[in-house]
Amino acid sequence: TGTVPQGFMVPSPATFRVKVVLPVTVETVNLKIVDVDDNRAMLSTDLSSGGPPSAKVDLSSRLTYEFTLTDGTAKVALHQVFVRFTNTQTAQTVYFIAQADLNKRYTLDVNFRTAAAKWVYALVSVCMLL
Repeated sequence: TGTVPQGFMVPSPATFRVKVVLPVTVETVNLKIVDVDDNRAMLSTDLSSGGPPSAKVDLSSRLTYEFTLTDGTAKVALHQVFVRFTNTQTAQTVYFIAQADLNKRYTLDVNFRTAAAKWVYALVSVCMLL
């Protein structure tokens, strides 16, 4: 809660609520923010350990969110995984689809210039829908 300094994006709360039919575990959760213009990593962090990250982003930023799902013994590939961003001040939502590669590693790639311009200066909560 509270106000967010202009230019900062902070996931709040830094928890992920997951509702599934098949019990799965979200593992190896990585968040990366890259400057599109010079391909410089502005933030690269493992969300599996530690508190909520914050980074200064603008319209030349790209967010990459990667994770794997397991059923306790092996990696799981689901047909689609949706990731919902909710602006905590306006309650507006936007959905993105995380896609799995051949190694069953999911990736969500959000280019703020094209896909999420109105979310750059917002405090957002993130929810995965499996």
